[in-house]
Amino acid sequence: RIGMKREEDIVWAQRASDEAGERGIRLAHQSHTLSLFETVDGSIEYVKRVNRRNFALTYETTNWVWCLQDVGRETIKRIAPYLCYVYLKNTKMWDGGSKRSLRWYPGWVNLDDAVFGEPDTIDFVEILGAMEEIGYDGVVTVHQSPVGDETIEHCAQHCYDYLTEIGNFTPRAGAPA
Repeated sequence: RIGMKREEDIVWAQRASDEAGERGIRLAHQSHTLSLFETVDGSIEYVKRVNRRNFALTYETTNWVWCLQDVGRETIKRIAPYLCYVYLKNTKMWDGGSKRSLRWYPGWVNLDDAVFGEPDTIDFVEILGAMEEIGYDGVVTVHQSPVGDETIEHCAQHCYDYLTEIGNFTPRAGAPA
């Protein structure tokens, strides 16, 4: 995983991709705030500008939501050719959020972590449906913080139960059980 913040980083990402490619390694840039990949359009533009077969995009829900980007079906279709990894977290942006964070766009945002499936948060049913539609069969990682007095064990179990209820997760042939 790499992080690009300036135009000058393109040549370094190309060089790193070339060296990684020689070793059979793929590099990815997360759709991350305060980077050239902070918006959907920027992510597509810069992955194209790096222009390496082994350079791809990690789809991450909250960073794009915090930058007022759509994370649903149409975005997933747009990024499908560049997608190599999926990273899920739930959030709620609202004026009363207990956390405040700075983004290049739109600036300061107020937010809270949110339980998977909570109303008026990220639509994971749409996201997983879109991933299935584009034929994504790669890794899906959950990066979720416990909410309130929830234990990490309860949070992990809830995320697993919720996502396996709404999504079609089939282990790859030969993958460990």
